[in-house]
Formats: sequence, structure tokens, C-alpha cells
Amino acid sequence: MRTKSRLVALAVATLAMWATAAHAASGLPLPLQAALISKLVHYDRSLPGDPGAIKMLIVYQQKTPENDQLREGLQKLGVHSELVGADQLATWAGDVNIVYLMPDVPIEAARQFAEKHKALSLTGSAELAEKGQVAVALSKGADDRPEIVVHLARLGVEKHEFAASLLGLARVVR
Repeated sequence: MRTKSRLVALAVATLAMWATAAHAASGLPLPLQAALISKLVHYDRSLPGDPGAIKMLIVYQQKTPENDQLREGLQKLGVHSELVGADQLATWAGDVNIVYLMPDVPIEAARQFAEKHKALSLTGSAELAEKGQVAVALSKGADDRPEIVVHLARLGVEKHEFAASLLGLARVVR
């Protein structure tokens, strides 16, 4: 019985370490991303000045607790957001200002959607912004501090424009 208890304790400790490492590797925590988004909207001249007037879609491939965590964090900060499956983008008919892409969302469909609706595309993956697949990424920098990555050409395609004061704080990709 004692051996079984030790095995269970070891399994629990291993799972806890794995979950912590997986979260650290995934980038910025979602509540921090929500806070950054609520601030970022003030620097986009193409968005309504009132964060409460902004309509944001959180696009997911699979329904996970993280989707709800981001939505709830944004709601608490006064940014209206709605969860939408990636397969529903083609038929979406509502107003939208911002599209946040959760991991594993098909990029091409999301890019076309953002262009068509003139919606600012955001994600937590710096790599996607570096490649011009989204306009903005909220990620961890090399020093594990929050980093805003802005792809200027993509920003223009989506018909958005950031204030110079934000671009001075961001890592800008041309």
C-alpha cells in the first residue's frame, strides 16, 4: 500500500511539473494577454475609442477551458468578446473589430476573414506575426517579459493603424 501511495504521489508531481512547463512554453498567460488587449485597443486609430464598443471574436479549433479563460478576462476588462469555432468563420455575419486566434486555428481562413471584415488579427504566437500571418502577437520576449510583435504590412492589409507611441514599445516587423 505504501508503494502505491508513493507511485501516486510521484505521478501527481510529474503531471504538475509537466503542466507548469507546458504553460510556460505556451507564451504569456491568457489573463495578461487580456489585459494587454484592453490597453492595445486605445492605440489603434481604426477602432472605436471606447473598449466597450469593440466586438472581438476568439476563434478556436477545439473548445478548451483556455478559450473561456480569455473571454472571461476580456469581459472583466470591458471588452466584449465571443467564442467562435474556426469552422463558423465562413458564415459569420456579425460585426467584428478584432479576431484573436487560439492555437491550431487554420491560418488562411482566418487571414481571409480578417481582411474581409477589416478586423485586427491577434494571437499569442510571435512566429505568426513575424511571418505576416497575423498583424499582432502578444508573446514572451527572449527575456520572458511581455512582448508586442507588430507586422506592419499585415496591419495595413487589415486597414488598421497604431499610434507611434505603441510602435515604439513593440517589436516591429516590416
